[in-house]
Amino acid sequence: MPSLPKYLHLRGTTYYVRRPIPPDLQSAFGKKELWISLGTTVRKEAEGKSHGVLANLERDFEAKRRHLDADRAEGEFLASPTFNGVLETTARLALDLHVGGGSYAPATKSEAEARAVAFALLTGFQQPRPISREQALGEVDRVIDEIDVQAATATLVIGKDEDGGPIFGVPERYVEPVMAYIQELADADKRTLSAQKQLIAGAGGTAPYSPTSSVPSASLTALSTQWVAERKPAKSSQADMRTAITRFERVNGALGFADITDEHARRFKASLIADEGLKNATKRKLWGMLGALMSVAVNDRLVEDNPFARVKISLNDDSAAREVLTSNDLAKVFGKLPLEEWWIARIGLYSGARLGEICQLTKGDIQIIDGVACIVIRPDAEAGKSVKTRSSIRKVPIHRQLFADGLLEWVEGRPGDRLFTFDHAAASKRLNRRMRDAGMGEGKVFHSFRHTFKGVARRYMEQEWHDHLTGHAAASVGQTYGDYDLRTLKEKLDLIDFGFDRFTNI
Repeated sequence: MPSLPKYLHLRGTTYYVRRPIPPDLQSAFGKKELWISLGTTVRKEAEGKSHGVLANLERDFEAKRRHLDADRAEGEFLASPTFNGVLETTARLALDLHVGGGSYAPATKSEAEARAVAFALLTGFQQPRPISREQALGEVDRVIDEIDVQAATATLVIGKDEDGGPIFGVPERYVEPVMAYIQELADADKRTLSAQKQLIAGAGGTAPYSPTSSVPSASLTALSTQWVAERKPAKSSQADMRTAITRFERVNGALGFADITDEHARRFKASLIADEGLKNATKRKLWGMLGALMSVAVNDRLVEDNPFARVKISLNDDSAAREVLTSNDLAKVFGKLPLEEWWIARIGLYSGARLGEICQLTKGDIQIIDGVACIVIRPDAEAGKSVKTRSSIRKVPIHRQLFADGLLEWVEGRPGDRLFTFDHAAASKRLNRRMRDAGMGEGKVFHSFRHTFKGVARRYMEQEWHDHLTGHAAASVGQTYGDYDLRTLKEKLDLIDFGFDRFTNI
């Protein structure tokens, strides 16, 4: 008698299909295999029936797999930073409206975390975390409804006069604009919460969550992709933009750029001002990043105006000044530097170049142009070279002192194409440590060479010339046209003298 097909088995006189369950589905079925009776004792009939049974099993397996994948993706979403952000935004607005308690409990992964959350729930510091999208949407809708109620019932009336007319708590001429402002605040809150609902439902409003789903096309992140394509900013500026977007969305939620109002800008501004851990220069930079981003949308007529241009931020300069180096400082520090670091510092002092610009120099960046020996600062993706801004691309004549130091001979003698063996980060740590060891204060760092150059250059040349040398943006549009005469630029540069003893070539 020929053997039975692989999945066909005889139990007693009845034929069965015996199908092992795929390993990834065994926990869902609670067993490792299935036995299904074919209801016949006739082999030929059993073989015919088995094909349909096996096909149905494969469909059941695939359906169960899709269901498990959906459950897994749903679980990932409910524990994701995106969902956490939605809950934080909703809880903050609920607290502001006095219709909610503290923050929502976090997703827990360990028994210790679960105990900590349980304690926080008992003491009222946290409220139960929604366990589904539907619950979260209900929480958001509850807060939206409360906003509508509070906006509709808001009043400035504090009593009635003898004739039964209203007595307002503010001068009557302010009543209408104050009520309009209250409505503006309410509308901004509702836009924020509507954006949270979109995040809960998915980018399209109904699509299920996927960890690899694309960024919504109306988001600030999507707009930043266009900004990068248009402006070609340095990697550091791109990182600053990501930080600005993250901080903005932490305050206002993940709004589409067309939904951002003046009130959202004001909230972001208030959060920056209140952050004592940030220097004002950083606050201005983050504010400016979002202003630049929204200007892309304005230029493309995607929005009518830029909230970050209408709302102004004014911050004093609280940065610890990178102190200018005295002639005594320069003599001390150059006396302590090893050869390679010595050359980095010399080039920094006599060109005003940034440390990152110097560390990425190659032999090919030392060129004779129009009879003038220059340091060419330029981006080169293949060589891993970048510049901070477009105005940073420039040609800097080599100062007479660098000639006297023997710069060209030192460059020629370097074993490889790159002039320096360590990168920007390593050079910064080394040189700043050397400067501290030389007895300089905390305010004196490598960037002080650039400040020192800039300060002395102001004595010998007009602003447009030293701005070009240091790669600063032109102060006026007219200065951006044409190129600088390198011979004249070198003549002006060679006038610079820092007033400390010259060192022999070391």
